[in-house]
Amino acid sequence: MGDILWPLFAFGKIVKNWLLLSLWLLIIAPPCPAEAGSAPAFPIGAYRLADGEILVIADFGGGLRFFTQGGRTGSLEKTKAGTYEGSERHFDNDDSQHTLSQSDGGIFLRGSAIDLSLKPLDLDLTDHYFHSGKNRLRGRLVAPADDNFQGVVILVHGSENFSAVDHHYLPYLFAANGLAVFVYDKRGTGGSEGDQIALQRGIVDLNALATDTAAAAD
Repeated sequence: MGDILWPLFAFGKIVKNWLLLSLWLLIIAPPCPAEAGSAPAFPIGAYRLADGEILVIADFGGGLRFFTQGGRTGSLEKTKAGTYEGSERHFDNDDSQHTLSQSDGGIFLRGSAIDLSLKPLDLDLTDHYFHSGKNRLRGRLVAPADDNFQGVVILVHGSENFSAVDHHYLPYLFAANGLAVFVYDKRGTGGSEGDQIALQRGIVDLNALATDTAAAAD
């Protein structure tokens, strides 16, 4: 009987020690907090058109732009009347004027060539702060509000010098199609610490940026 109890006793002490170690690590090195992200002001977000196509409006590099899943894009500027006016663009040529308006009757994007009713899609935004080396980086998880998503995409930045969290439209587009997206400000941009690497030309730069992406994945 003693031969059976001794291994059980030893196993119990190992489990107890691991639990105490885990609790100690949580106390001295708590995970970076997750905070509910403030919802972007109207009209930024994802919308569904009457035919099922997704349309996204984002603060893209300082100005409002809209993007459809089919590839149409255009600009939007707020007017004194509280509406948004702009031009749809094809091959960098403005070829139609349109107005975005919100009223009790709904949200509409109308112009000489379009008359669209927009249905806002409910998405959850949660801000996360994490560390890559000595730098504290800002990220955001954008996901379908029902948490019924098919997978998670990590959006990796390019050479832009602005906040990916605040200005990229892809998180809304992917989340509207059932994929959660984690987007983060690369080092030195937006809410992230560190020295900005604007042009990725060397192995050292690429390794540093890859380290940040690995930290985002963790």
